[in-house]
Amino acid sequence: MVVKEIISTFATQTKNKVKKDCLLPIRMKKRFYFVLLTAFVAVVNVSGQYRYCLSYQDFCNNKWEELDNLHFTQRTKNEQMWWGGNVFTVTCDKEPIDKILKKQAFAVMYYDSIYVNCYNLWFQDDRFGKGYVKARRIGNRSLIFVNRTIGQEARGGQNMATFFMFGAIGAAIASASDSKRLMKQQVCYIISKGADEKGRIEIRMVNDDLISKMLNDNGELLREYYDEEEEKLRIHASRVMPILQKSGLIK
Repeated sequence: MVVKEIISTFATQTKNKVKKDCLLPIRMKKRFYFVLLTAFVAVVNVSGQYRYCLSYQDFCNNKWEELDNLHFTQRTKNEQMWWGGNVFTVTCDKEPIDKILKKQAFAVMYYDSIYVNCYNLWFQDDRFGKGYVKARRIGNRSLIFVNRTIGQEARGGQNMATFFMFGAIGAAIASASDSKRLMKQQVCYIISKGADEKGRIEIRMVNDDLISKMLNDNGELLREYYDEEEEKLRIHASRVMPILQKSGLIK
């Protein structure tokens, strides 16, 4: 009886071992396919995450050109004070494409984030200069971004020649208090149309008139906006952006 039990136990163990050995190649195959699938998913996730488009129309039509990589270089703190929101230089390690990104491209996309090229953006005959600024979608076909105040209000009545002369050498001689003041002059701008025949993209500042139209159906948020009595403080980005986010217009 004991011998019979020993034989039975040995037979069962042998059977299990043979079964396990037969399953080993199958398990190895499953592991191989799992690794392969994981690698494929990783490639799919990375592919198409770095892109650029040449125009506002391309942006609206979701027409993007893919890039192998994308590098962002942020300006120094001192430069940020003077350049406002366009604080990013974008490159991709390919000189012909880098030239396009510098002046010709309308925007780049880094995963889900959009950065707009400020080079061709104009407001009241002024422009921001070189660099990219982070933007958000607003509505169906527009972009909103934050940058320093430019235009007639920023010039304070100065003519263009005087203003740009100060802009060229002012950073070297202006006081720290002036730099901090410029940092506080951040407002919101909207892009809702493409370039004209000269290549200029005219943008709009979010002011009382524009925000009243945008919040026309939301009396509560409109009252919140006008709770601030002074217009210069009302249009400040730190006030406008939270209200527009509450409205659901910013995506």
